[in-house]
Amino acid sequence: MVHCADVKNIPTKTAQKKENARFSCATKNGRRAKYRPPKETKRAEKTLRIMLPQKRRISKAEFQSHARSGARRNGKYFSITIVFGKAGTPTKCAVVVSGKVSKKAVVRNKVKRRAYEALAQHTPKIKKGLLAVFYARPEAKGATFREIADDIKNTMKTAGMFF
Repeated sequence: MVHCADVKNIPTKTAQKKENARFSCATKNGRRAKYRPPKETKRAEKTLRIMLPQKRRISKAEFQSHARSGARRNGKYFSITIVFGKAGTPTKCAVVVSGKVSKKAVVRNKVKRRAYEALAQHTPKIKKGLLAVFYARPEAKGATFREIADDIKNTMKTAGMFF
């Protein structure tokens, strides 16, 4: 190891400063630079809908009475159970992500958030009076948002949920 004092062309005060430097960010005068927080960038804030509005959600009573008794359509990442209800009522949806998909709640919640966001994009095009329950498959945990959205859209098309 070569010390700065061993080099002939460096003045002794400079060599001492380099050896005794406590901070790697020392400036020319030997003092540490002042902390400057990073500048805030103005990004367009995107509002995420984590849940559907109350009028679009299935209640517990509706879920228990209709969830297993409807027509079933299968997709790659989700299977849908559809019950045709009253014609004038709004369509109600629910997403179920069981422990079989992942043991980690973080992963299950991520799949659920992605599915709800994909559903929110398609709600204006869905027929009225339906009760739809989306059951996630284990393959959904590794899927991207685009793959989940495409699968939900294609499964809803095959089920005849669109106008």
